[in-house]
Amino acid sequence: MVPQRAVLASLVCVAMAFAAVVGFAAAQKPTRSECIVGFDLDWSRVVTNRHDILNSLFDKPTIDPKTKVSVAVAVSTNGTRLYLQFRDQCSRKVEMAANLVAFWRSEGLELPVFDPIKGPIIPSPTTIDVQGPHWSDGQPYGIRPDDIQGTPEKDRKI
Repeated sequence: MVPQRAVLASLVCVAMAFAAVVGFAAAQKPTRSECIVGFDLDWSRVVTNRHDILNSLFDKPTIDPKTKVSVAVAVSTNGTRLYLQFRDQCSRKVEMAANLVAFWRSEGLELPVFDPIKGPIIPSPTTIDVQGPHWSDGQPYGIRPDDIQGTPEKDRKI
């Protein structure tokens, strides 16, 4: 017969190991900022109405055609910035963003010049603010604290 202390000690060790594994998995999730790519849009050479072009982007798939990683897209209210937030493979976000823009161009859209924004992009209502279980920060799916306070939405989000 096994002494109660040995059983209790074994259970404690198993519980601690499980907690360490769960904590390690959570720690490996990227932050939302690590998954965001932003672009300044230069419309100076585009003849077509920018709002028509931006609306047509949202009719196209928002998934990297090569990796099949889905992406959220947000455009600033004045149409001069575009933000992409990936849910997986965030270390490849620049490559996946280039794939997506190349796909949009291959669809015959008259697109502006996409000039990458340097430095980290902080998720917010003025950039892109997608939340969920894929990232280590932010709220889970559902209501954000800003929604409760009635803060107006500043970006168009999909």
